[in-house]
Amino acid sequence: MSKRKPTNQQRLFAIFCKSVVATFLIGIALIGSVVWAYQTFIYTGENISASSEPSLENSISDAINLDVKETEEELVNKTIAIFGTDVEGYRTDVIVVVNFNSITNKIKVISIPRDTRVEWSSEQQDLMIERRGFTQTVSKLNEMTAYAGIENIRELTIGYIEAVLGVKIDNYVVVSLDAFREVIDAIGGVEVYVPKDMDYNDPYQDLYINLEQGIQTLDGEEAEEFVRFRHDKDGDLGRIERQQLFLDAFVDKLLSPAIATKIPQLISVLSSSIKTDASISEILECYPYLKEFDASDLEFYLIPGKAQYVGDISYFIIDMDQMTDFVDEIFYEHLAEPEQTTGAVISTWLDDSPIINKDVTIEILNASGVKGQAGREQEKLNLIGYNVISVGNYDGGYIYEDLILAKNKKYAEQFLAFYKDARIIVNPQMDYDIQIVLGQH
Repeated sequence: MSKRKPTNQQRLFAIFCKSVVATFLIGIALIGSVVWAYQTFIYTGENISASSEPSLENSISDAINLDVKETEEELVNKTIAIFGTDVEGYRTDVIVVVNFNSITNKIKVISIPRDTRVEWSSEQQDLMIERRGFTQTVSKLNEMTAYAGIENIRELTIGYIEAVLGVKIDNYVVVSLDAFREVIDAIGGVEVYVPKDMDYNDPYQDLYINLEQGIQTLDGEEAEEFVRFRHDKDGDLGRIERQQLFLDAFVDKLLSPAIATKIPQLISVLSSSIKTDASISEILECYPYLKEFDASDLEFYLIPGKAQYVGDISYFIIDMDQMTDFVDEIFYEHLAEPEQTTGAVISTWLDDSPIINKDVTIEILNASGVKGQAGREQEKLNLIGYNVISVGNYDGGYIYEDLILAKNKKYAEQFLAFYKDARIIVNPQMDYDIQIVLGQH
């Protein structure tokens, strides 16, 4: 087994340890500035009492001594909801739930369409009556905070998400559209493959999209255009897929060593435009695990369901029949299952091996630019017993990696034996069990 390469954060930490005393003192001042800005501008203080808020001195001490945690520390399984608001700051047009498991060290990102149909609970209706003097019984998910106030996001949007997933949302983060643009500019832009020409103008929303197909380094304004575009046959679901592609590229940029020089500018942006109910001590608890994070441990999912009209309104309807398996795969992978034996508790691990199933239906799409490549891959897989029933060209242009889209992640993993560095995307709404997109190499 090859030795694991040190992460960028580890290399930076090694450099820091060799620094002179003056650099150390500057670092302490920077940490103090971060904590002060965080507690003053970002932290909403909703989850803990004032007496339990970390002091500046304790927070700095915790930050300096992050590596003294014992390796036997108990499991961290944390779930955070992240919301991106619209131009007006009322509607949550981007909704993702992020789960971190310290045993697998994976970060799993679930996208929930903004058009998800919501039936308001009696408590939520009462809250709206209190806030607005009238109530709402049905709406789209992104509209809940527009009706009853962004400050009530935990009782409204988060309350609905918790009810659907059956899991507790530990903390939330709300990011304004201005903050999104400013963060991208602060880190020097993000390189991403634009899968198609994107042209759309909407003066009412002050939205003007003009992006050309190909690999580009998007600045803040262009990144906004990329993640907001949905004016094609794929609609909101296509936009979610592009948001996931962008997030993947964004994480790669954040893990690069050059990001260290951008920290002061990032602090300025975050302190003015982002709100969260996570205390500084809660964030610091995750650092010993997240510093080992690798971009390959980032996985993306779309909540099961389908787009359909109810009356004359287009909604995304969640498929609750698929929800149990969906939630188990994301939130309970590798969680210990206690068994009683002679008074002791032992741990049993869930099976992590891929499922070999040659009866899955497969479509292969060619995005490599090599003529006939999809047909050759079809012959190869059919010869060993798989069922490739469709081949064609990928309509999103050339891409630079292999993709495996699947209804079930365990079924997708068996194809990593043939496409070693492929990225898996789970999409329960697919027509085929597996869709393989062949990229350039």
